[in-house]
Amino acid sequence: MFVNTAVLLSLVGFASATAVPRQSSPFGRLHPYEKGTELCVAASEPTVGAIVGLVKCHASTDEGSKLELYNITNSGTYNKQRIALQAYPELCLDGGARAQANDQITLQRCDKPNSTNGQLISYSTAGYLSFQNTYCFHKKSDSEIDIQSCFLMNQEIVFYPS
Repeated sequence: MFVNTAVLLSLVGFASATAVPRQSSPFGRLHPYEKGTELCVAASEPTVGAIVGLVKCHASTDEGSKLELYNITNSGTYNKQRIALQAYPELCLDGGARAQANDQITLQRCDKPNSTNGQLISYSTAGYLSFQNTYCFHKKSDSEIDIQSCFLMNQEIVFYPS
């Protein structure tokens, strides 16, 4: 009797062996690719022009986490997206009007005129955070990020979201 009931429930949709995947969090952190790293990409302050660098990651409940939580998911690649702070959605990561080697990444208004190249960021399966002109985020040191050619092909230009 029990087997027949389970079959009947499955047929009418009341029981299922199919797992429903959890939806990814809409906000996440960006980290340089290093095993066991506790570094997060973070803005120095929530203002236009603030420098973006690396800091030790904060707990999600800490005030400092507001400067390192972005409107990204950890579920895959994306192409030409603006990355804004969760707590300050009007502020986006920006590489300048035309990202170039050795430039800094800053926060700018997401609706900034002429921000097409500097705010449209792609994330590849290889872990590159790139601007439209083949320049990528680059871990310069344990506290600094700059922009370098994506053709460096080394670990310092690989980042991952979480």
